[in-house]
Amino acid sequence: MNMWGYWGNLWEIDDPISIDGPNKQIFIDPQVTTISAVEIYSAWVRWAGLYDQLKFAPAFRTSGGEEIPGGQYTGVFIFLINGWQIVVDHNITIEGILYQEDPNLSPYILLPGGGITNKVAALAFQYAQSSYSVTDIVNAVWAKNVAELNDKTTIGGFLSKSVLTISKFIGLK
Repeated sequence: MNMWGYWGNLWEIDDPISIDGPNKQIFIDPQVTTISAVEIYSAWVRWAGLYDQLKFAPAFRTSGGEEIPGGQYTGVFIFLINGWQIVVDHNITIEGILYQEDPNLSPYILLPGGGITNKVAALAFQYAQSSYSVTDIVNAVWAKNVAELNDKTTIGGFLSKSVLTISKFIGLK
């Protein structure tokens, strides 16, 4: 078999990522100065699908990416697993959330001249707003008649029920 026949599928992928399965290392082309954690994971998925690459332990697991209302998605978290690491020999910005599952390993092996800048987008949370001000809530609590409380209800219980009621009213769960 000629070289193209054996390596052709890998060359056709034309990824800026090289993967060393036996040593559990992932390399990023020196020409790449910015790459996302999702792109690194995706390159590994393409590589793992070739030949018998699945004989090597998986390099990643992911969580997140679920659809939420409004056509948006939750953030994606990518974890390096089974001792895999990314070898960095140049300055690069990695966008996204990438963790090393093993607390004794860094996600990266930094070689001389290598440097990492992580860029993670701010996660936005949307909260329903209420017409109740903090002053309204405080006044309602202070106006509560203690005589309405019985031996099964504590001020803490009352406050918890009040907070839950207000939360449900304004659309929070």
